[in-house]
Amino acid sequence: MRFHTFMAVSLCAILGWNLPAAANAEHILHLEQLFIGGAVYALDVVRNDIFVSDLQISCLRGCKATAPYSEVIKGDGFLGAFSNGETLITLWGSASVYWIRIYYIHDGKITKVLDQPSRTLPDFDVRAGGKPVMALHNDTPGMYLGKMYYGNPPGLTEEECQKIVKETTSYWLWTGSTYIPYQGPVSKACNPLP
Repeated sequence: MRFHTFMAVSLCAILGWNLPAAANAEHILHLEQLFIGGAVYALDVVRNDIFVSDLQISCLRGCKATAPYSEVIKGDGFLGAFSNGETLITLWGSASVYWIRIYYIHDGKITKVLDQPSRTLPDFDVRAGGKPVMALHNDTPGMYLGKMYYGNPPGLTEEECQKIVKETTSYWLWTGSTYIPYQGPVSKACNPLP
């Protein structure tokens, strides 16, 4: 059910259904209380065309002369954003996948440190030796088997699930300044969703 709902929301956002005409630039989001690295930042997303949005990040207070950051995002609909205190994580929808774009703000610079797709929302709870690891899924075990289950289909053993997850999941380790591909063991790779 979640997958179908996401598809409908993404298609509406991407195709501009029930939204004002593309000729009128539309503020989709304006957040002013993003606390990142001890400073306060604002995030603006402005849709200029059905398939084109401007992402703008600017400092409001407590920054080390951070220049505003601007990026044009083509073909994806904005879904949401949050900060974990170190990075700004933005979620975008593009027909059948989420796009996870993460920005790191440090020493007066804003840098995009990850731009990757995932068929499901990213899993930020995965840990490897106490370090945060993010899991991005190209398929869930249910989708991989051609069944419309968001989590693990009934009857799938842990061993079968682990094999599928290994083939369909990419892991990204946060180093403190960027995300790098991670191949080591993680604490939870095959966890059925409620």
